[in-house]
Amino acid sequence: MKVVKTLKHTITSHHRMLDATLHVYQEALTFLITVIQEQFMALESLSTQAVV
Repeated sequence: MKVVKTLKHTITSHHRMLDATLHVYQEALTFLITVIQEQFMALESLSTQAVV
């Protein structure tokens, strides 16, 4: 018989370890949003298939 145990535990004391990752994610997302905003009007006349 296979026994499985699952624990759910909130990260309370080590949340600062993820700050650097979160910062990189936010910078990447900001870059992508900026590119999309700048190029949106140029892509507006194209079909979805042409954009992809």
